[in-house]
Amino acid sequence: MQKKTKIWLSLILVIILIIIISVIVNISKPNDLEVVETGTIQDPFLGPADSKIVVIEYSDFECPFCGAVAGTNEYLIGRLKQNNPSWIAPVPKLKELAKAGKIKYIFKDYPLPGHPDALPAAMAAQCAHEQGKFWEYHDLLFENQEKLSIKDLKKYAEDLKLDTTKFNSCLDNKKYNLDIKKDQSAGAAQGVDGTPTFFINGKIISGAESFSAFEPLLK
Repeated sequence: MQKKTKIWLSLILVIILIIIISVIVNISKPNDLEVVETGTIQDPFLGPADSKIVVIEYSDFECPFCGAVAGTNEYLIGRLKQNNPSWIAPVPKLKELAKAGKIKYIFKDYPLPGHPDALPAAMAAQCAHEQGKFWEYHDLLFENQEKLSIKDLKKYAEDLKLDTTKFNSCLDNKKYNLDIKKDQSAGAAQGVDGTPTFFINGKIISGAESFSAFEPLLK
């Protein structure tokens, strides 16, 4: 009887040992699913990553003066040219220089409190950035500053043939809200209090200045 009891006890111990080993192996086994850190993305930029000349723009998609420096707000551009006939929108020139490999041009979000559509537009642009279409979306937003409703933002994603299911989920869930808040905090720490604000290797240019104000700092 004692011999049978010992055999059963040995079997039970072996089974328990097998269960413990199985649990340890499953815990240590890597997860097959890719882990994605939600809401973190590199700031969009044009030009060489290691360029010696770095231009950072803090901008607001609803800001009329940001539209002027982007070369799209014709009304304001007209008024700026009245005061300075040689006024030239700087952003198209900066983009050209970046594409030519001469500068690194970085875009950062700074939606202002008085512009209710600016934050959703900024989040939408980051959702487009997620699919490799930031600059195309950026241009559409500045070309359509009067049409920045959520419906409009989703339509622009369709126009650019983005994955709209993924884009709409990204926008509806405010995936990049925190990233935009970080841009705002970084800008405020550097002295940004309005848009547009540019930094060229740390030197600040505020407001809708002509490209001529940038040229001496780009050499």
